[in-house]
Amino acid sequence: LELEIIYLQALQSALWANCDSDAEMQSKDEKELQVCRQKVDALQRIYHEQQAHRVQLAEREAAVECAQTTSSGLLDLQHAAASVVERRKEEVEKAREILQEALQRLEEATAESTQANTATQLGLEQLDTA
Repeated sequence: LELEIIYLQALQSALWANCDSDAEMQSKDEKELQVCRQKVDALQRIYHEQQAHRVQLAEREAAVECAQTTSSGLLDLQHAAASVVERRKEEVEKAREILQEALQRLEEATAESTQANTATQLGLEQLDTA
């Protein structure tokens, strides 16, 4: 497009340079010059639109890259969170086992204490009757 714009501008300059005094020739040259100006204007508009389009594409590509990076980061966070959750589950299970063992020991100690209290009570009753 840039080369075509330069070509048309050069053609425009050449038309002005070759213009002679003949009114008919001048009118024809002016018409050609007007056509050239219109083409140059149209090409310049197209060129600027393409530049704007390229900028939009670059912005979109950057947004896509950013979204991919963000998505990747979120997946990494999700995996890390899943690992933490799994470790916490294991810790909770270990704590549950420890608590279950402590509860069993407490029940055994309570049973032993109850037996000891019963034996003591029986011993006291025997002493009272003796």
